[in-house]
Amino acid sequence: MKKVKSKFVSGVECQVCHRVGSLQILGNYYRIRHYEKLVNGKPVFTYHRNDKDYIERILSNLKANADLKSGQSQVNHDHLFSNSGLITENNSRDKFHQRVLAFKA
Repeated sequence: MKKVKSKFVSGVECQVCHRVGSLQILGNYYRIRHYEKLVNGKPVFTYHRNDKDYIERILSNLKANADLKSGQSQVNHDHLFSNSGLITENNSRDKFHQRVLAFKA
């Protein structure tokens, strides 16, 4: 069974409940994860599926805002997100790399 890489984007407004959460992109599946509480020392999350068009619009706005803040033109700069910690990739075989990205942010 092939592992699917996932991407995470923090601070995204949910299309369903309009609360801010963490976007998880799993292939063609988009969901927002909301932290609810701790139960027996473990975090409990709720998830809401979001439409692809809505997520693409949100990501486009985030990229445009990042370009404006960095003084660059509004061109698609994926490298801005790959090193900033705003979007991190998760491969279950590479947890160390994920921790390094989180530490750098």
